[in-house]
Amino acid sequence: KGAVISGERAYDVVYDEEKGIALPPADESNTTPAFARFCSGDLAWKEAGFDRPIFFPAEESGGAATFDGKGGLAFALFDREIHSLPKMGRFPWENTLVRPAKGDTVVMLMEDGPTTPDNQLYIYVGPKSNARNASVLSRNGLDTGKFYAFRSTTPGQTSELTFTSGSITGEWVEIPNVETLTDVQLEAASDAINAFGFIRIEDGAWSKTDKNKFYFVTTGNGPGNRLGRGYTVDFDPNNILGPTKISFIYNGDTVNAAGGDIAFGADNIDVSKEFLMINEDGHSDSRPAYAANAREGSIWRFDLKNLLTGTPKRIAELNPPGTAIAPGQTAPPAVPVPGTWETSGIIDASDFFGKDSWLTVVQAHSPTLAPAPNTVEDGQLLLMIPSKAKIGNDHDHDRD
Repeated sequence: KGAVISGERAYDVVYDEEKGIALPPADESNTTPAFARFCSGDLAWKEAGFDRPIFFPAEESGGAATFDGKGGLAFALFDREIHSLPKMGRFPWENTLVRPAKGDTVVMLMEDGPTTPDNQLYIYVGPKSNARNASVLSRNGLDTGKFYAFRSTTPGQTSELTFTSGSITGEWVEIPNVETLTDVQLEAASDAINAFGFIRIEDGAWSKTDKNKFYFVTTGNGPGNRLGRGYTVDFDPNNILGPTKISFIYNGDTVNAAGGDIAFGADNIDVSKEFLMINEDGHSDSRPAYAANAREGSIWRFDLKNLLTGTPKRIAELNPPGTAIAPGQTAPPAVPVPGTWETSGIIDASDFFGKDSWLTVVQAHSPTLAPAPNTVEDGQLLLMIPSKAKIGNDHDHDRD
């Protein structure tokens, strides 16, 4: 069994680390700048060598309509405080993913920036301070680190326009003084060092069995990458900043051209020890692909033991208004464009609800009934468990 117990604002103080000031949470009674919308977030603790649980939200926006007006920032939330993290750069964020390993803090920084021609894969590496008077940010390596962008060293492979199958090798190139750069300046600095160009990086996840392996997806909807792709990242086990290999899991355009079906318009992802799960979020390129396969936006499962040779399974499908057959009718009414609604935000919930359990979200974009007052649109939080399992009082699966 499981239920949402409560919900409230998670912080009482806002710390602008660049200016060194503490502010009350933004509301109509003060001048504290508001956050731009947050996208995905990551909660890290002992597995990352942190001294307390720290949650990492980040702004999925750019330009003036952000906390400091210079571009999207990441934040660290702990002990009812939320702190800006300018050392991690400014850009439209999708997620902030902490490596589950002791030693220096390593964070994969996922840029989802549809306002620029391409997006980069960034990494932050920060040493943890042992000084007696060190701040929480310093003790956990979050305010003194360095910022790097991935650059291909494979000849001729500089972006998703040319990299369409197989693997590439690359290096991590430091961009210094990133805390002083706006999002526009960071994009220019990335282009100046020939950072690899992706088409809308979406979510990622660190392996649960290999601290040197990372998975991520791009959603596509741009030149050279229309339907999205899945990748693995293999780091040098002796040096996180050493030579790094990025390999294809799948190329949505290639699969579609061959008449196949797979996770088109990939959005959020997560992994367990056994599976990679990928949400779909429809866009102008992926929606026709859903329609051609006579289906809606879905959730896909990839077996990690046979990641390249196995057949991914589509295990859940959206059911937006117009797809259900009303009582007394023999056919559904007019169906909206497939992929209008969005599967989103999937999390491995095995520790809470048993093996192969997942929490996921539906974002019910228009058309829907008008949402409740003070809300933007409808949605649902869902628990997925194996079809032959039920949840017992001990929160474990009871097999039939």
